[in-house]
Amino acid sequence: MYRLWQLLVFVFIIILVIKSQAEYRAFELKIEDAQTGKFQTVFSNLDHLQYSRYYVLAKNESISYVDSWMCYENMSGFKSVCRKPDTNIQPASTVLKPNSN
Repeated sequence: MYRLWQLLVFVFIIILVIKSQAEYRAFELKIEDAQTGKFQTVFSNLDHLQYSRYYVLAKNESISYVDSWMCYENMSGFKSVCRKPDTNIQPASTVLKPNSN
């Protein structure tokens, strides 16, 4: 009976791991070289404070926060950051009128 209980717990944990979903915040960062004035845009799941501690920047480089958005995808397997959602959404062409009872 004890072995059956262990097996059930193990199967339950495996199902939770397989079915688990995650969400995370994606960041658009700007890394600028003060000497040359050139910059590069980086998309990461690290914010500007975490990024500069995880990746080494040159002494003349600075990093700044540009934008962020939510991603509702699984990031396992070193997948790239999800795409930035379209912010140029046009308003509806027809206006909905309330019911007149």
